[in-house]
Amino acid sequence: MHRTRCPISGKILSKHDCNLLSNVLKTIAFLLPDMGYCQGMNYVASSLYSDIRDEETTFNIMLSLLVSKELKALYANGVPEYHVRQYMLDALIKEHIPDLSLYFKRLGLNSEVLTGQWIMTMFTGFFSYPAILLILDSFFIDSWVGVFRVALALLKLFKHELMVSTDIAFVA
Repeated sequence: MHRTRCPISGKILSKHDCNLLSNVLKTIAFLLPDMGYCQGMNYVASSLYSDIRDEETTFNIMLSLLVSKELKALYANGVPEYHVRQYMLDALIKEHIPDLSLYFKRLGLNSEVLTGQWIMTMFTGFFSYPAILLILDSFFIDSWVGVFRVALALLKLFKHELMVSTDIAFVA
């Protein structure tokens, strides 16, 4: 938690804010013991808290995301939903960006190397705060379809840059 950044300023959260965020995540872990805490949750919770600045409201929204928007299984022990969502995204890449999918296959690159953290954090560790809010809104409205749209759009946007390199380290 002590390395979590505020998505608005980009700075490490203050000790006070880290404690509040920790309270939110510990309470969720207590209420949902089959899930506990999983890396990535702090990014989502921090994004919610950074604008709301209220511990209870952040908790309520985070709990709502976990329970009613199918995020709980993403962070459950063994991350079963993560593997399902990654499989779904791989299928969408194969369908909508087949040349990129084949390119990854030729390189022996699992797309999870690029997209795994996108799924676990719902992009909250990768964009400016206004973009994060749009992505979270899309998730609230369209659930995982919204997240997959963002992932596909990013891959399409950077497809050329990804495909010009034969260096797997660059692509990953």
